[in-house]
Amino acid sequence: MIRYKLTLFISFVLLLLCIVFFANRGKNSTSHIYVKLVNDVRENNITAVTKDLSDGVNPNKFPHEDELDEAALCVAAYDGNLPIVNLLLDYHADPNIHDGWQGTPISAAASSNNVDVLQALASRGAKINDDGDGNSRALWVAAVNGKISAMRFLLSHGANPNSVENSHTSDAASVLTAAESCKQVSAVILLKKYGAKELRVPAQRH
Repeated sequence: MIRYKLTLFISFVLLLLCIVFFANRGKNSTSHIYVKLVNDVRENNITAVTKDLSDGVNPNKFPHEDELDEAALCVAAYDGNLPIVNLLLDYHADPNIHDGWQGTPISAAASSNNVDVLQALASRGAKINDDGDGNSRALWVAAVNGKISAMRFLLSHGANPNSVENSHTSDAASVLTAAESCKQVSAVILLKKYGAKELRVPAQRH
């Protein structure tokens, strides 16, 4: 009886080890193919990107790990790579996806002043006020970096001129306050034209 129970116990442990092994193997495989997709996007290799996507790589299923927390669409948007942006969107890339680097594709495009990409993203459902609570991180990023063309596009398409960044921290500030702090004079003038107010917001307590 003891030998029988011991055999069952050993079998159970071996089964668990097999499950863990294959789960990690699958995870590593997913990470590898997604990294390849991102690298192909970064290298502007539209042929390789097309093959990755047609082979079934999900452009929205990226590993949330330190060095991998980067969405392919955000990479393409930041690089201003309009053909690959459109290709990813054709393969159902989420225009409002969030990653750990650029935030959203529309923020990525705004940070590098890529108006054509902003236009493409907006036409495919990207939210101009992309940071929740009616705030536009895209506008904030564009303003503090002096990306005036991106700002004009965002504001003319409904970006909140009083958007707040870091609304839950002691560093919370309106986009106008941030632009003034960064001495972005043209950005400040444009924001005021759209009714922006200078405002430092106390951190919200939870």
